[in-house]
Amino acid sequence: MARTTAPGVTAGEAFLSIVYLPAMAFIVATSVPLAPLGARLAHHLPVKPLRILYALTLLVLALRMARTV
Repeated sequence: MARTTAPGVTAGEAFLSIVYLPAMAFIVATSVPLAPLGARLAHHLPVKPLRILYALTLLVLALRMARTV
């Protein structure tokens, strides 16, 4: 099995070096309780505006990612 980290660096240390823990904690703390609300909204809102909003979100994220490369 090939190593994916530098010698002497454990996988846990490598994970902690690339993940911003406060942001991860905030995302987990907000997404878990708000997921049912999002599911309820998705079932009550019309499909076409949701698809447009999703497509625009993906477009904005793709443009931001392309700009940082």
